[in-house]
Order: sequence, then C-alpha cells, then structure tokens
Amino acid sequence: MDRPENKKRIIIFYIIVGAMMIGLFGFTTWYNNMRAEQIAAENPDAAITETPEEEEPVEEEKPVELSADYCAAGGYRYRIVNDAEELAYYGLPEEITEEIMGGTFATADSKITLYAYPAYGCRAYLIAGREDAYSFCILDGLTDTTLVPTLADLLPLYGIYSTEDAFLELARDCTYAGDKTVADGVEIQLISAHDAPLMMTYDADAGLLMAGGMCFNVTDKMAELLK
Repeated sequence: MDRPENKKRIIIFYIIVGAMMIGLFGFTTWYNNMRAEQIAAENPDAAITETPEEEEPVEEEKPVELSADYCAAGGYRYRIVNDAEELAYYGLPEEITEEIMGGTFATADSKITLYAYPAYGCRAYLIAGREDAYSFCILDGLTDTTLVPTLADLLPLYGIYSTEDAFLELARDCTYAGDKTVADGVEIQLISAHDAPLMMTYDADAGLLMAGGMCFNVTDKMAELLK
C-alpha cells in the first residue's frame, strides 16, 4: 500500500517534468524566432516574400506565314495566299502543319522551298516554306509561256485528267492568250478527283477564259458550250 509521502513525491515529479517541457518548448520557440529575425536582418531581400501572380494562359501562336507575294519555279509562277477567306474559297486549311505537308516539290526563287500538298495531289496547290514560315501557294501564271499552250494542257496541273468529252475536246483549241486578264464574267468551276478546284472566269464579250492566272482564247464552239 502506497504511503502518502510516495504519492506526494510522484505528483511533485510530474509537475517538475511538465514545467521543464513547457520551458523547453518556450525556449525553442523564442530561439527560432530570434534566429529568423537575425537572418532577415542579414538578408533583407530574402525576407520579402510575395505571392506570385498567376500567369495568364498563353494562347498558342499561329505558325508564321510567308511575307512574300509570289514565287516562281520550273517556269510556273505561284501566288502566296494567307487570307483566311481566300483559303476557305479554295478549300484549304488556315494553318500549315507537318501532318498536311508532303515531300519537297521544288526550289523556288528567293530561297523558298515548295512542298507537295498531298490532299489535292497536284502541282497547282503547293505549300511554300522558308525559315520556319509556311503558306499555301496557288498556280497563278507562267514564266515560261510554252508550258501551257492550250486550256487542255492546264487541266492536268490541277489533277484534272478527264472532263466531259465535249469540254476536253474543245479545250484543246483554246490557246494561250498571253498577258491578259479577265476582271468580270461568268464563274465556272471544275473539280479534280481529289477535290482540287480549278476556278475559271469567262468573259463572253472579250472571248477570254481566265484560269490559273492565265487567259485563253475561247473558240466559237467552246462559247456555245459555255452558254
């Protein structure tokens, strides 16, 4: 049986231990605060802490477009197209990505490389690139006027190898008219098997059909067909 003197000693012991723990905790807190103040005094810049501002999400940049207007390769002249509405008019996407680019097609002037556009699979619609800048380019004339002597010779450049027999036959007689343009007229469209469009403008009064940036003389028989 415990004596009262023993119980008293045990109670005193716990009180002393508790007081020591409280004192140790207070000393540790005081010491840590003192060291923090000393470090802040020695390094004032390190003591300033600011909550970093949240960065606004960066919009994905559109691939850089070519600034050139034209380029030429192999006797053909191409017009660089960046306008979204015009690209849509020809059924072309607004941006050039690696997924839609084919192999190297030719090297144009001004150090521009022409790449195939496999979706259309013809030489009238290509991708022009230079120093990580890319744009579509569309056939827009000749630098060698002997390459397309008739309208029938133009069609394969757009991947069009067959049309209505009458049109194809009559196109062989529609000869290249030289450096002429057609501003207004009836719009005609031919589509290749791979959806490459050939946009044409026919001026009945002038007897000219403009296609691919080139003008062709329209014979009487072709005029009858185009009515």
